[in-house]
Amino acid sequence: MSGTSPKPRVRVRAGSLTADSYQNWSANVGYGTANLSSGGTYGYNPISRNRTILEWAYRGSWLAKKLVDCVADDMTRAGTQVDSDLKPDRIDAVHDRWDDLFIWNRLNATLKWSRLYGGAVAVIVIDGQRMSDPLRVETIGRGQFKGLLVFDRWQLYPHLEDLVSDPSDGDFGLPRYYEIVADARSLPSWKIHHSRCIRFDGIEQPFFQQQAENYWGISILEPAWDRLLAFDSVTAGAAQLVFKAHLRVIKIKQLRQLIARNDGTTTAVYAQLEMIRQTQASEGLTILDADDDFAVNQYAFGGLSDVMIQFAQQLSGAADIPLTRLFGQSPAGLSATGESDLRNYYDSVNSQQRARLLRPVRLLYDLVYRTRYGEPLPDGFGVTFTPLWQLAETEKSSIAGTVTSAVGAALQDGVIDVPTAMRELRQSSRVTGVFSNITDEAIEEAVNRPPPAPPGPDGQPIGPDGQPLEPGAEGGAADPGTGTPGGAPTGPDGQPLGPETASGGDPGATDPGAAPAAPRDPQVVPGGAQPPTAPDPNEADDSAPDGAVSGVTGEPARDPDPGSTWVEVLEDGKRWVHVTKDGSTYPLRDVHGLDVVIETPRGTKRVGYGWSVLMPADYGYIRGTSSAEGPREQLDCFVGPETDSELVWVIDQLDPDLRTFDEHKVMLDFGSEEEALDAYKAAFSDGRGAERIGNVRRMHVDVLKRWLAEEWPYGKGEPKVRAGA
Repeated sequence: MSGTSPKPRVRVRAGSLTADSYQNWSANVGYGTANLSSGGTYGYNPISRNRTILEWAYRGSWLAKKLVDCVADDMTRAGTQVDSDLKPDRIDAVHDRWDDLFIWNRLNATLKWSRLYGGAVAVIVIDGQRMSDPLRVETIGRGQFKGLLVFDRWQLYPHLEDLVSDPSDGDFGLPRYYEIVADARSLPSWKIHHSRCIRFDGIEQPFFQQQAENYWGISILEPAWDRLLAFDSVTAGAAQLVFKAHLRVIKIKQLRQLIARNDGTTTAVYAQLEMIRQTQASEGLTILDADDDFAVNQYAFGGLSDVMIQFAQQLSGAADIPLTRLFGQSPAGLSATGESDLRNYYDSVNSQQRARLLRPVRLLYDLVYRTRYGEPLPDGFGVTFTPLWQLAETEKSSIAGTVTSAVGAALQDGVIDVPTAMRELRQSSRVTGVFSNITDEAIEEAVNRPPPAPPGPDGQPIGPDGQPLEPGAEGGAADPGTGTPGGAPTGPDGQPLGPETASGGDPGATDPGAAPAAPRDPQVVPGGAQPPTAPDPNEADDSAPDGAVSGVTGEPARDPDPGSTWVEVLEDGKRWVHVTKDGSTYPLRDVHGLDVVIETPRGTKRVGYGWSVLMPADYGYIRGTSSAEGPREQLDCFVGPETDSELVWVIDQLDPDLRTFDEHKVMLDFGSEEEALDAYKAAFSDGRGAERIGNVRRMHVDVLKRWLAEEWPYGKGEPKVRAGA
């Protein structure tokens, strides 16, 4: 290019040597010159291929065994934490099944043998599926997952001619099949598809070295082998020095001439030394000739411990395990605690857990859940590894107090609401262990909690009709189903009902400690009145109170007291039902197009005469329906937590003594019949819930709507089904 000076060039004579590092040939300094350092190099020492010597080292050297076991144990000893909306009892059942199948033990063994031999495999055993076929997770049902079988690299023959060619597969480039060798236990020579294998390699190698190892890794002992031998040599040599800690010297005059004589003098010399040994052992005496001299020289061990520590540190670095974990020794120094070393090591273990264990553990959780419940894990299921570094109890307590104070202050200042505060406290439980029992149901209950009645000018609460409430009517003091303050239900005549009729359709109407009620005739209502028959759909129910509508032509009044009316209001984006007589407020939920009034939320008590029960699910009734109890009693229902479930179970409830039909209970939003029946049985305080279960009908929620609208024998009043629901 014009205007620029040419780049200078350096000419090198042919045959001359060049080097990239510093060298001084006259002084023989630098790598490549004639000195001892230039003679060093690296050789080929494939210890991983010598299975026998690896096993001898593992069996005979505690240090070699700890190098292999330490990381594998730390990767599996703390377990996992589940982040899911699953019920706690289901999570506990999954973990119980996990322990029954010894999952952590099998994963731990697989990791150990992969570190010792360079590779190992845990084979997933599924009853009813062939080993040579790809794993079909979606077909696994109850009881099919049988656990894991562990094989090291020497027990398996990898089919090197058939490799996984799908780049999206996690085993891309590895053998598609493994075959059990003939001498591997008493198992048949299975041909195992790679999708059924949880494979761990020791130390991964570059491509060509991986090929040389039949696509396995190498033992973790191989790179540290020279450091391991060096440390053991130093410690063994130090142990030998103990025997030479004190050296005794005897000087005998003209000893050389005495030994040279062939007249038995040498024997006399040895006899004297033996006598000295015996007298020293028994009496501590040293008997010598006057011309002899005896001296004791002490051996100095100074500096030997520093040498041993240096070799230990090198071995620790080669294994990537801190001294405090590998040797169990306390760190030296006035301010040394070893915490930073352990934290770094635990971070390294956690990174290996995420890289190598997370994918297999997620798969195993799915398999265990399917074999326990016969269905896949729900969406949003997450799992994390429990941190190895744990806070002290005092640290947890301090953090919990700080978080609680901050959340409480934000709640008091109106920055957050109660549900958000509960979520914040539960989230902090992962660190502190406090507030871990705040459930999703409790948070949902806080979300659905009705707002307090607004105060009037004089501070007295007022109802939705704008009139002041009667004393004691606010705050949910009324029984949900009667409108009577204090929870004492009354009949149409204003007198309290007996224990049998006080439940208003409550499932826990009998308490085991109460006196047994008289047998209930299914054709006779207590008090002698005949059960009301289904009225003509085209005629209004004259017995309905003012402001209420019959169960056939519209929405029936639940409360028999004609002084109450139901008013639906929309407040804060949520729908509520207010009872104008007593001020009670109940959530109104849209459950797949059905209007459901929740009388008793899950986790709260439903109380009657002589009984009380903690409700296992939301309990209420479907508005706009009638029931077997009469046209003025709407259809009772339980609402579970599985809001995506569109299956319904209708239970024919029986009298537990007469075994005759009593009424229906509808189970909505449950994931399975087992869950629905468990919730139903748990809603009875007398423990006789199972005796009340008659026929159980399973149907889709749309079938239930059609059944209530067209074929319901207790009146054809349509439920509140919105258009397009």
